[in-house]
Amino acid sequence: MLLISLIAISLAFLESTLIEIPLTFVFLFFLSLKKPSNSTFIIIFIIGIILDILSLRTTLGITSIFFLSYFLLIHLYQSKFEIKGHFGVILFTFFGAFLYAFIFKYDNPVFSALLCSLLSYILYRYFPIKKDADVISY
Repeated sequence: MLLISLIAISLAFLESTLIEIPLTFVFLFFLSLKKPSNSTFIIIFIIGIILDILSLRTTLGITSIFFLSYFLLIHLYQSKFEIKGHFGVILFTFFGAFLYAFIFKYDNPVFSALLCSLLSYILYRYFPIKKDADVISY
């Protein structure tokens, strides 16, 4: 979990200083689908606070609230929708990245969302997410 935290903090630093694309959102979205646990949601909350501090936002914690509410809604409805498939990953990343870029006033939210969808598809292809039917439990 330390390596995951360091990657997320470095992406938050990149997002707040150099790149105006929600890379942190894509990484945390993929992380929440790959390892859905309480510690993952704690990391999501802390990374949201760090991103608010690095981005110099006046409302501290607004990014954490967005991340947690979006990822909790995804986990709540993942049995109704096929979120862990190709189409679900692309669609929900696009929708979430567009909302994130629109709420936090990025320059071009549609382009950011398209780029995030492409990045999440690449992540999904190289690090596939196991579906619930694929997991063997004893």
